[in-house]
Amino acid sequence: MKQNPRYNGLQVFKPDLTKLRAGDVILTRNAEASSFKGKGTSDVIATATRGNFSHALICTALPTLIEALTDGVSNISAQNCFVHDLKHVRVLRYPNEGIARAAASEAFKFFGKGYSVRAALRSVLPGVPISESGDESTFCSALVAAAYRAAGAPEFASIHPMKTTPATLEKSGHFADVTFEVFVSILSPNNIEQMSALDGDRAVSPMAGQSKLLNSYYARLSVPIGEFFVQYPTLALEKP
Repeated sequence: MKQNPRYNGLQVFKPDLTKLRAGDVILTRNAEASSFKGKGTSDVIATATRGNFSHALICTALPTLIEALTDGVSNISAQNCFVHDLKHVRVLRYPNEGIARAAASEAFKFFGKGYSVRAALRSVLPGVPISESGDESTFCSALVAAAYRAAGAPEFASIHPMKTTPATLEKSGHFADVTFEVFVSILSPNNIEQMSALDGDRAVSPMAGQSKLLNSYYARLSVPIGEFFVQYPTLALEKP
């Protein structure tokens, strides 16, 4: 495949895997997508939340990043990622390494769950109540907040994950900005069009099919599991 001449001699930015840590949160903005719709959606989210970013990922076990996209919660390898411009990305690091690692482990539990467009919309609309429907689907920044809450981060105890936006994370004073430490400038590699632009077009994740399959299983099993725990409430703490 002939490389897009746009990338001839272009400097891009790639995460240095020796500097990325479990629990690091990556905020991105889809500013370089080939799809006008993709760019427009990203701009709307950033504007509505009064922030600079529209998406959030969390690093679990290196080099894996977990994220919630419209097809559900899946993963992507940081080794295969880059950004065109550092203004489109932010890397946030929680100061307590133990809690950060615990949050990374908690994020794994979301793999295969569905994406909730309704919940994502509710999160950016002021005055709109959080849905208590029992639907366990999630969206990008809610996943990050829920992982840190479950890990015992005290700052997230009073913040409902479903009201957490990328802007909430961006403006939080509980993270250190380590963007310039993690992302390094490199000459555009020959295979760049097979890589995932965190601020643009993505390569299909090898785990996308497994995530979709797990999501379908979860959707079928969650109803009888929920009914079981309604019948036996004393076992609710053991809910898988």
